[in-house]
Amino acid sequence: MDMEAILDTEQFSDNPELKMDLKEYIKSLGDHLLCEPEFDNDKLSSALDSLQNDIQEIRNHFNMDAPPGLEIVRDFMLESLELYYQSIDDMKDYITTKDRDSLEIAVLKSEEAEDIISAIDQVIQEHRDHLNSLSEY
Repeated sequence: MDMEAILDTEQFSDNPELKMDLKEYIKSLGDHLLCEPEFDNDKLSSALDSLQNDIQEIRNHFNMDAPPGLEIVRDFMLESLELYYQSIDDMKDYITTKDRDSLEIAVLKSEEAEDIISAIDQVIQEHRDHLNSLSEY
């Protein structure tokens, strides 16, 4: 994937599985930034700002009251979204500092965010299976 395709954050707007693509996006962008030290700072910053705005909109949705019993799911989703948001901040730090550690931290945070979401998915699936088995009786 070339840099132009990576900077196209519109790819997330129609994708309900943002969680999976966002980690790969951050990793791909980090890889490209390491391989291509010359890039359009303004365009990159704009793409990252747009992505953070999208994450903020999702966070705003999860900041609402959760249905009873699902508060923990909401809290974990908010934690995951915060990690994604921070990973983009780390990408922005790289733009100004060119410190490779910022890119590594960004990828690590995005991986941690995805791990949280994967755990949420697993718990939901387990409960769904359990409820379905109860409804068969």
